[in-house]
Amino acid sequence: MTDAWDEDPPPTPPRGGFIRLLTRYRTVLFVAGILWLGAVMGGGIMLSAVDARYGLHVFGAESWVAGEPAAIRAALRDLSFNRYQPLGPLTVRLTDAEGNAAPEQRITDPAGQFVQGAVTAPGRPGTWQVEIDAEGPDGPVTARFPIEVRAAAPAPEIEAPPETKHPPRPDTGPWTLELRPLDGVLPGGLPGALLVRARDAAGAPLSTEVRLDVREGRSTTAIPSAVVTDRHGIATIDVVPIEPMFLVELRAGEARDDSDATPDDSDGTPDDSDGAPDGTPDAIDGTGETVALRRVTHTPTQFSLALPPGLARPGATLPAHIRSLHRDGVAFIDVWHDDRWLTTTSVELRQNTADARVTLPTLPVDPAIAWVQTYRSGYAPGDARAGQWVLVTTKPPLDAARWLADALAARGYAATPGVDESPRLLRALLGQIPRPPGEPPLLADSGVTAKQTVSEIKTVWRSRLVLGMVGSGVVLFLVLAGLIWSNQRTVQRRWVEAGGDEDGAPGTRKRLLVDAGYMFLVLALFLVGMIQLMLTIRW
Repeated sequence: MTDAWDEDPPPTPPRGGFIRLLTRYRTVLFVAGILWLGAVMGGGIMLSAVDARYGLHVFGAESWVAGEPAAIRAALRDLSFNRYQPLGPLTVRLTDAEGNAAPEQRITDPAGQFVQGAVTAPGRPGTWQVEIDAEGPDGPVTARFPIEVRAAAPAPEIEAPPETKHPPRPDTGPWTLELRPLDGVLPGGLPGALLVRARDAAGAPLSTEVRLDVREGRSTTAIPSAVVTDRHGIATIDVVPIEPMFLVELRAGEARDDSDATPDDSDGTPDDSDGAPDGTPDAIDGTGETVALRRVTHTPTQFSLALPPGLARPGATLPAHIRSLHRDGVAFIDVWHDDRWLTTTSVELRQNTADARVTLPTLPVDPAIAWVQTYRSGYAPGDARAGQWVLVTTKPPLDAARWLADALAARGYAATPGVDESPRLLRALLGQIPRPPGEPPLLADSGVTAKQTVSEIKTVWRSRLVLGMVGSGVVLFLVLAGLIWSNQRTVQRRWVEAGGDEDGAPGTRKRLLVDAGYMFLVLALFLVGMIQLMLTIRW
């Protein structure tokens, strides 16, 4: 009989689970952890180092009208060297405050260093976020800015007449003589036109001869010594100024002397028969000579623009002839209505000239006064632009001319009796209106859009990095689960081979689940913390 003390005690089941796994696969797990942590840190460092060398300059009107066209012009700037870079088509996306997106639109028209065109404003009024994407040399570039979309465009208010400048000397005589640029501004060194206008004491148009004496100023085309005004009291003179100012004396009517004055007309009192001081030529029946001295200064527009005079129908395409002091290069042609920049196109100058075709959009009011202008500089052209007003309407020409004359008179311009369908009269009436600023506002600066581009790139790569972390975490959990299960099976097999019974298996599995649960919980918390840190940091 064998002594109980001599019997070998039953073997204790070897410990499995997490501790055994760490001991058995410590090298593999250490290398995998280092690689995973290195990938996370490297991705974060790479993300923080992302920068943009390029930014978009975007020009456009600051408010749009629902459902109407709006022009956009963009250029790509290299921030390091402050120069233009080639730019491809623009993709325009609009999103309202609720996140609703309008259909995507494209702008593809090249214009020198710019890409420009018109988009259609969303049909719902409100504040919309505009996002413009384009392809730059190093990848995509982005610009974002808000736009206010109005329900409808109010009828454009004609600007009040400019303040009348005092003439070099007071006028004499019963009539009113006027000399001004036909289209409001006289271009220097380029073809332009002066308007001569004559009206009687009651403001009615006067058809008469007006004599011109040019005291200062020169033109490459001869200025006549006299012109005859038509039934509307107007005449035009083609000029090409080569000096900065014209000083012209205008005379109309016949001078009358005092040879037939009554004795009472030379007594030195101011009560002559004509109401004028002694020695002043009498105005008999309102026909005395009128003398006026006028000064006209030309503007360095660098361009002149010739359009069909005055009247056009909505949607019409107008031929435009451009003359410029620039021999070649790109010239822009814009259409404005009130404060809205509607459309833009471009044309290439050759030998200082260019011919283009300008399509007028359909405007929300009828009649409407549109401004068509041409210039070279995409940045703040200032005075270096030529332009012409166009009356856009479906009305018959006579009704349109009367509407314009009444609208001008209501704003304080001189009344125009006897209005008819004369294109020259219509152009003369439109030429009284001061030209608008007409400078496309800068909606997004390249420095701002470069930051927006960097933010966009970092957002994309941060999302990819987070997805990579989640994916690698899932893979890590699966690998660890597989290793733990494999390790547990090995432990159980060796336990049986050592002569152990099955009673220790439940305890081993319990320890397995506890160890695995602790391990997965710690790893999950670590992964969630890393992801939260990645999303919180402003890269």
